Amino acid sequence: MNAIISKDQAWEIAREFSEIAKREDVDDSILGVYVIGSLGADEYIPGRSDIDTALVVRDTVSSGLRARLREIRTELVLKYGIPKDFGGIILPEIDIYPPYDPEKELVPEIYRLLVQGRRIWGNYDLANVPMPARGDFRAWARVFHTWLRSDRPDAEHSVVAAVNRMLTEIRLLLWDKTDSFILNKRELIPAFLLSGYSEGFQDELADIQEYVLGRQERHDLEYLEDLLESITNLVVKEVEL
Repeated sequence: MNAIISKDQAWEIAREFSEIAKREDVDDSILGVYVIGSLGADEYIPGRSDIDTALVVRDTVSSGLRARLREIRTELVLKYGIPKDFGGIILPEIDIYPPYDPEKELVPEIYRLLVQGRRIWGNYDLANVPMPARGDFRAWARVFHTWLRSDRPDAEHSVVAAVNRMLTEIRLLLWDKTDSFILNKRELIPAFLLSGYSEGFQDELADIQEYVLGRQERHDLEYLEDLLESITNLVVKEVEL
């Protein structure tokens, strides 16, 4: 059973990850460790939020350290019963500067680092890192959403996955129409309902917002996947990738 981890405990876990990572970093490849996501943005919800970190590393980072960092994340998930995941995104220095390779799908992570990042170790200066441009987001979305919408045999079919995919599609439409890439999941449905593109979805999405806020559970997967298909069709029609 997953534990209810408080915000203070989440910060301690992130710091523990940073300390272990530095001990394993025999080549001094790690330049900075940052908390991002809901914890970094001070929007953490105990029992529902995961713990996301990003590591800026030298371009020469070894495959051995990469593998060890993945192991450390898994060990912390098991040790503390983190409810969703412990994200430790590895960002080689060359990859956080343009031009970006869309196939690496790092543009949203770089954006999260710049908007939400709170440093817990290192002295790497993010002030010199440019914000990804609109064209960078479109190139990323072309790759990512093609994959997301594909009929993959390994695609997860769950309530959480259906809602998250729905929110991802809504985020894309709002970005395309307003140039605002909304990171906070709790803000996406309200913004969509005010956007003028939500006609026919108001009641359904207002109800799903209660799930996003953690006020109710959902077990109606078939219904959610049908709604996801309808919203995806709307976004495909409205957003040219």
